[in-house]
This record gives sequence, structure tokens and C-alpha cells, in this order.
Amino acid sequence: MQLFGFYDQLLQNPCLVYDKNLSNINQSPNNSLVLTEFDKTQLKAYFSYNEILIVKVSNELEFMLLHKGLVKFACCELNLALKLQQIADNYMSDTKVLAIVQDEQEIIKCIQHSLDGVIHNKYFDV
Repeated sequence: MQLFGFYDQLLQNPCLVYDKNLSNINQSPNNSLVLTEFDKTQLKAYFSYNEILIVKVSNELEFMLLHKGLVKFACCELNLALKLQQIADNYMSDTKVLAIVQDEQEIIKCIQHSLDGVIHNKYFDV
């Protein structure tokens, strides 16, 4: 399970940089992951930067547009993440599902439901 925003120094997680429309992606630090919001007009850009992107999705269709390895991670609120994890497993998705959570209790729930990972909600208070 990937844990972003929890125990980062202990786990030696990469730096996360928020870039809503990928306008500053080339200025992001080396070895960082870029967090962005889903935008269907950016699908081509997602393909170019797939290994360093975490894309926030708001529904199943957005996830399906990304799931064939177009991005490394898709994140969303917890209830949607539970649905997307089943879809990812059924379709053998290369994209990992991250639930946006705020505390360890929610992490435990994600572990119990075998989610790919979590990301702290502090990254969305931009």
C-alpha cells in the first residue's frame, strides 16, 4: 500500500507538487510526483508525464479514461475509491487507486478493503 502524506520521512516518499493544469510541471523538482485535477483536454499530456502523475478523478468514467497506464495513480474521495478499486481489479488496471483520507482510521479502512494506497487530504487545501 502506498502512503502519501503519512510518515513521508520514514517511508522516504517522493515530494508531491500540486499543479492544477500542468502549467508548471517542468519546474517541479526531480523525483517528485505531480498532483493534478482530471481534465479530458489534458489526456495527451498525461501520456507524456504518466510516471510522475497523480490525477484526481471524480467519477468512474474519468478513471476508465486513465486506467490503461495513462497515469501511475488516480486519487479520489474514499467512497469512490472503494468502487474504483473493484473496477481496477476487474479490468486489470495499471493505474493505482489512492483514497483521499485525513487520518489513520481511514487508512485502516483502506487496508481492510485492499486499496492500492492513500493520499492525505492536506494536498488538496491549495
